[in-house]
Amino acid sequence: MLAAPMFAPESGLCVPDDVYEMRLGLCRSCPKLIDGHTCAVCGCIIPIVAKLKDRGCPAPGAPRWTRYTDAGA
Repeated sequence: MLAAPMFAPESGLCVPDDVYEMRLGLCRSCPKLIDGHTCAVCGCIIPIVAKLKDRGCPAPGAPRWTRYTDAGA
């Protein structure tokens, strides 16, 4: 799935690799993570959703990460 064209760096839809790894690490430490890949709050597949700029953590009250905005944009 992550090899799909929409996840290519030139698509403009994905966060940089360092941000992606940070998001994955934050999710791995979350008690709402099921089987290492599914969010119990929203049901999303974390390795996919964490790649997308326009997504943020759905945890109510204290999201672990937010939508990504390009530094120079």
